Amino acid sequence: MMTSMSAFKRFSSVALILASACLSSPAFSEQEEKTALADLVNLGLSLNPRVHAAVAELNSAKVNIEVEEGGYWPSLSISAGPENGLSELGYDLALTQMLYDWGETDSKVDVATAQMKQKIYSLLMVRSDVSLEVIEASLDIALANKQLTLVGDYTERLKKILSLAEKRMRGNFSDRAELSRVRQAISYAGQQQAFLTGELKDAEWRYMNLLHRQPTDLPLLTEMNDRLIDKLPNEESIKKLIDASPKYMEAREDLYIAVANVQTAQAAERPNLVLQAQAQRREIDGELTDDSSVAVRFQMELGQGLSNFKRTDMQRIQVEAAQWNLDSVALEMERDIYSNKESVTALYHQQNAIKEQLQQTKILIHTYQAQFNAGLRTIEELLSVERENYELISQLVNNIIESYRLPYRSASALGILPELLIEQKNTALN
Repeated sequence: MMTSMSAFKRFSSVALILASACLSSPAFSEQEEKTALADLVNLGLSLNPRVHAAVAELNSAKVNIEVEEGGYWPSLSISAGPENGLSELGYDLALTQMLYDWGETDSKVDVATAQMKQKIYSLLMVRSDVSLEVIEASLDIALANKQLTLVGDYTERLKKILSLAEKRMRGNFSDRAELSRVRQAISYAGQQQAFLTGELKDAEWRYMNLLHRQPTDLPLLTEMNDRLIDKLPNEESIKKLIDASPKYMEAREDLYIAVANVQTAQAAERPNLVLQAQAQRREIDGELTDDSSVAVRFQMELGQGLSNFKRTDMQRIQVEAAQWNLDSVALEMERDIYSNKESVTALYHQQNAIKEQLQQTKILIHTYQAQFNAGLRTIEELLSVERENYELISQLVNNIIESYRLPYRSASALGILPELLIEQKNTALN
């Protein structure tokens, strides 16, 4: 198998050659008139509510850090109400400054900071997911359009055979069975056309839903330069790429949050040292009395039963679970990305095999036509080789589109797709 980066780059070159040779419809040509893929993706990102929701959640997480940092500042509590038979007003003011809390406030700030980082990574993943949705919708439209062109060509070839079958029947060289067999093949082509039309409508709806515009100017689908290829993982870089991916870093922040929660729970088991200033006006022996004090105190909330101590055990288990989840995310990403890479390599070999079959099929078509004219072949055999030729070309088109799709999926899984598209555009402009 071709697993080296040089082999992968060779595949990219071959894919581009196949695209220009086999995908010559308007969806795959006129490169200078195409919208840049990065511009199309940026439009989708600016319109997508998931992206805006992720940005709002990030802003909320930033504010939450400031809320938790409020634990470093003094707290003020005020209560007031009628005293001495509702005739006079009493009050209780307490100003408390935490002096030492065993790192509880630090831990809460750490949790809020990790949660804010998670929102950043979540935003990056959403951006990559939406970018991939735009690209896949464009790929699906181009694929459906090309397949419709192919089935249209196939239908025209069948109609020529139908005309030949009708002439043969009128000349009493064949019966209606031969004519019915050709019409059955045309009906099969019509069925394929109906199915592909539905696929096209679905892809166009997804495109318009994402971009709020008609799919009249699809991007250049072969816009996949060496920069994208280099970012795809190999044996040396896959660990580094996964470790830097938003999905992995989001799971890693879960581990940091679990560790910080353990520290918070441990701090809750110990009394805090606080400085407290208090002023009161309250009823004592039937008279309102003013009182004030400043003192250093130990303060502790015990909760119900031994719940504070059990909470520490619970958080330690959460640390273990977060570590296993982190390992699981890395394993899953490694498996999926390697699978995509090997699939691309397999697609490259399949394309070569299909091209070879197509060459032989074209020879068969011409040979069968000549032999049919000489009375050595039947219309059934002509239909068979025509259908084989159509299905091989259709398979090749699907194969090429899939070879475009998989590298973008890998880049999306790594969370780097929007940035790579921008790099591609800048490289093209330069």
